[in-house]
Amino acid sequence: QGSAFQRGEMRLVVLVRKELAPLITKVETLAENTGIGGVIANKGGIVSTLTIGGTTRLSFLTAHLEAHEGKVHYKNRCSNLAEILSGAKKGSLDASVTSHHMFVMGDLNFRVALPPPEGREKWDGTIHRHKVRAMVDDEEWADLYAADELRGALEKGDCLAGFKTLPCNFHPTFKVYRELGFKYQEKRTPSYTDRILWKSAHGLKNDVRPLLYEPVSDYATSDHKPVRGAFSISMNGQEINMCQPGDHRSQLAPGGRRKPSNLHIFISDIYCQNLSRVWEGRPNAPYILFVTDPEELVRAKRSTGQKLVDKLGLGGYTERFSKSAPTRVRDGFIRTRVNKTDGENPDWGDAEVHLKINQVGIDGPEDLAGANLYLNVYDMQGFSANEDDYLIGTVALNLQELAKDSDDDDDDDSGGHKDRKNLFKSIKGTGNSAPIFDMIDIDEALVKNGKEKGRLCCTITAWWLNPNLEGNGNALSRRSLRHVKGGKKKKKAWPLFGGKKK
Repeated sequence: QGSAFQRGEMRLVVLVRKELAPLITKVETLAENTGIGGVIANKGGIVSTLTIGGTTRLSFLTAHLEAHEGKVHYKNRCSNLAEILSGAKKGSLDASVTSHHMFVMGDLNFRVALPPPEGREKWDGTIHRHKVRAMVDDEEWADLYAADELRGALEKGDCLAGFKTLPCNFHPTFKVYRELGFKYQEKRTPSYTDRILWKSAHGLKNDVRPLLYEPVSDYATSDHKPVRGAFSISMNGQEINMCQPGDHRSQLAPGGRRKPSNLHIFISDIYCQNLSRVWEGRPNAPYILFVTDPEELVRAKRSTGQKLVDKLGLGGYTERFSKSAPTRVRDGFIRTRVNKTDGENPDWGDAEVHLKINQVGIDGPEDLAGANLYLNVYDMQGFSANEDDYLIGTVALNLQELAKDSDDDDDDDSGGHKDRKNLFKSIKGTGNSAPIFDMIDIDEALVKNGKEKGRLCCTITAWWLNPNLEGNGNALSRRSLRHVKGGKKKKKAWPLFGGKKK
């Protein structure tokens, strides 16, 4: 089974093995033109997204970008990719942020551009073509790939931030005569125009394994040689049960039974660096909105009246804040205050955000397979924060990865929660009354439409707490977190929750 979509001369076909078809849900296909005036469909892209087993979201983008050699056309190609991601989406976040794995492919039209000779700004076109063709004849693949525009664009962050591709250790795929093998047309520089790239979300970087990447030399009906690739992908969650389509919790092999627990996530030491300026005439007025997918994990239930108040930017406050100050809310989601002191490098000081996940059926990390936490940085456009504010960029984090402990993979009769047993003992009086917990430093690029828009840094800790004993201060169970990006673990003594307020 499969899905097909055509826009002008662009076509995207996604085929699914018959035994996997019952597990495929949420299939969406959107497109964006980048031809003349953004209307002509000779250039642009198609994005198709689907979910497997309820826990793994895959996206496929095929594109035909602006042609020709030169710096102007290079910049336009990078802009084309951003336009496609921005236009072919529903909601505020593009597929490169919301997908667990995304593949980009097609005639991207990036060229081989050798560094100009010393003392010169650029090559003579004819000499450059002859030089590249000589390198092709000598099969100098490494040097040709070093001069590849797309490789340089990924390295500099000019497009497709976070994506990667394999080296082109083969003949350039353009521009050839329509015959078997590789015979290049004289008036074009041989280039790697036809490509496949991929990006995996936080915590899933090792779940895609490339198996094959090569041109098809026997294809003789185009002036391009197509490129084919094969990849192995590990799905989120536990082993999929092919016989039980439907909700993903019934499709995943059940883990060990254990007592219900609520996950508490604390985010502190929050600051951003080098935020892109939204308006030239004024500094940014940034704040961070904390959103999950699925949204109901942390979104407060709201009445019709509350939704109207939120839409007007008059939303109130919530008590779900770990410090004495209340937390601000927008659209039912917790946010930071608006920082008006430094719009490009905002720092929220001692503020600490507390997110509580207490959904039925979520008792451990494996129940969060496929769930994401989005740290969305917005610029306030009016007098108060509301849904019309401008999204600067997003950091997407894997909730299951954040909730894991280093010994989650160990099997034991408590469902892989041996550390929880030991910690409960210490809290109940047989050990220290103030356990020492790890803290994780986050330092990640803010991304929007494949472009980096600055960096977001913070510290995250997570606790698992028995919901029946949350208020009495003697049943706290916290999980240590893994690093998101190369930070150093810190230690801090956390006091137990006090009793309930009277």
